[in-house]
This record gives sequence, structure tokens and C-alpha cells, in this order.
Amino acid sequence: MNTAASLHSHVAERKGQEQGWSSNNRHLRHRLKLDSLAFRQAESTNELEKAFSLVYASYQQKGFIPEPKEHGMFFSIYSLLPGTIHVMIRENQKKVISNLSAIPSSGTFGLPMDSIYKSELDRLRSRGRKVVELSALATSKKHRMHNIFLYQIQALYWYFIYNGVDDICVTVNPRHKGYYMRMFPFEELGPVRHYSRVNAPAVGLRARVYESLECMVRMANSLDLDRPFYRYLYELAGEKKTRKEIYLDSGDLQLVLLRNSLNGNALRYFLSLDPDIVKELNWTQIMSLENICPGATSILYSQSIQMCRDPQ
Repeated sequence: MNTAASLHSHVAERKGQEQGWSSNNRHLRHRLKLDSLAFRQAESTNELEKAFSLVYASYQQKGFIPEPKEHGMFFSIYSLLPGTIHVMIRENQKKVISNLSAIPSSGTFGLPMDSIYKSELDRLRSRGRKVVELSALATSKKHRMHNIFLYQIQALYWYFIYNGVDDICVTVNPRHKGYYMRMFPFEELGPVRHYSRVNAPAVGLRARVYESLECMVRMANSLDLDRPFYRYLYELAGEKKTRKEIYLDSGDLQLVLLRNSLNGNALRYFLSLDPDIVKELNWTQIMSLENICPGATSILYSQSIQMCRDPQ
């Protein structure tokens, strides 16, 4: 994760009482050694490979990979779109130990969840609401008890606040629905349905961004940082917090999460690794990719020609 000045996690020097809802919650029982960790936005091809490989390994352990991939990575066209954000946590500046991706809804591509919750999502979008889907949450087995995704969610939440996002949506295994609804102000978006991409049942959840502010402030105050995320933003902006608002105005935004900036070669590289992605695209989406990144769709054309030559 990048900011106007580098934003890194620091170990809290205080060891006083926990604030807010965290004092009696198990999810903060296992503390992190934050001085060895760094938040980072995945930007390069190599960083994305590490993030996608971590997600694949995690999903494979859980039985969420219906068809094994030789390249050992889990990604889709949504993972490669320029609006998508991948927030990684690295240990000792090297090993990626956690990933969480945020995918904004677009008119051309929609969201991954549209495959099973399109009607529910369309109702939100028809009211002019800006919707983002959280996806590809994965943490290495060694660090899962730390619940470090709370830090990633904090980083993304404040970014959503400043960028006018209205709804955060996610699909989770029904077994975990209660956990997510207790931890965050999620509500059910729709009933349990089969999600073929991970060959498992899923339930759609939705959280209203602005209505979640009080909950997220309590979480920010409880995490083991030397100051909450929203306080970082004031200090980076060089301002003293004198207003009653807990967050800066959008014009004062100092939290910067860079979106995908893959060039044509990188996009062609990932598409060549998984040609099946091409089969899921319509012509409008192909043309959109060409406009986003000229030259990136050459692999799409070759795959389309090959599919015509070798119909199944």
C-alpha cells in the first residue's frame, strides 16, 4: 500500500486496555509482529504472480479449485482490470503472506458475483450506487490465526470512504456467514447459491459503507497500530484534526492505493497462461480491453481464431 509518504505498520508501544468492541473478541487474541510486516499494493507482474499463487494455494487446500491449473495461480479477467486493487501483506519485505482484492463494478465487465447475484446487484446499481466486490482473500496457513485481513480491510475501507463507494459486497462460504456478520455490518444480499468458479456453495453479503463508519472506527482504534488508519491520513496531510468528522474530505485524500497498471506485455502474459479466460469474454469486453491497453488483445484474437479452427 502506498501513500503520499510510505505508510507502514508499526508496533503499538501502548499495552493498555483494548478499546471498543475488541476487548472481548477472539479475533485479536493472536497479535501480529507488525514491525516485520509491510502493506503493499501489488503492481508489477512479479508481485501479481506472488499474490495469485498465494490465492491458488489457499483455495486448493480448501477444495475451491475445480480444475487444477499448471501455472498454479488463481486469477480472472477481473484480477487484471485497471480498476482492481490487490492489497498484499509481505513478511520481512519478501514473502507475500496475505492478499485481498477489491474490484469496482463497471458497465462493461460488472462483477464476478454477477454470475450468481446479478439481479440483486442490478438493484443497487440501478439506484446509482457505487458497488465494489471484495475478492481473493487468502492468507498463508501460518498466519491465519492472526486475522491480518482486518488490517487490509481497514486500508480498503478508508479508501472506499474517500472515493465515494456506497456498497461493499462479498461472497463467502455459508459456514462463515455468521462470523462476517458479527465482525462487520454485513447483511444478506441474496440466498445461498452454488458458485461454480470455486465449486462450492456461497452466500452474498453487503455492507453499506457510510453506515459502517462507527463500526470501522472502533476496529481502527482496536488494532495494534501506533495510531488508527484515519489518523495516519491527517498526519500525512500535515493537518491537525479539529473538525468533528472522523475522516478527511475527499479533496484532502492522502491514502493512495494504486490500481492495476499492467502493460500490454503483462496482460498478454497472464492471458496466455489461462486461455480459458478468453472464452468468458464477449466482443464488447475485448474491445474495452483494447481501449484500456492497446495491443493487449492480440492473444485474444489468436485464441478466438484457434477456437474457430478447433470447435469443441
